[in-house]
Amino acid sequence: MKLLSRYPLLVVFAIALLVRLLHLAAVARHPEFMAPAIDAVTYHHFARQWIETGLRDSTTFWHAALYPLFLSLVYLASSPSILAAKAIQALLGALTCAGIGAIARRTFGARAGWIA
Repeated sequence: MKLLSRYPLLVVFAIALLVRLLHLAAVARHPEFMAPAIDAVTYHHFARQWIETGLRDSTTFWHAALYPLFLSLVYLASSPSILAAKAIQALLGALTCAGIGAIARRTFGARAGWIA
């Protein structure tokens, strides 16, 4: 119980990351896991194009530019790995949980931090 009271945000982060990684491990076995669909295939295409040409396809201007840029950086570091991209997104999601908990804790108290 000391860990919960001393490092509450670390505990929130660890639990959130564990849940996300368990989900990632479960869906990674699905045959369509490595085949992006709908918007994901567009972002995958943009990221690959950015890596290969340094340019972005301007024909689909309604898509935001920052996510494909982020994805291309992940792909550069991981030799276009969809699994790596999803793992980094799991990490960022867990950090978001800890951040929201920190804001709630600071604004409304410890109980609100746990609830958030």
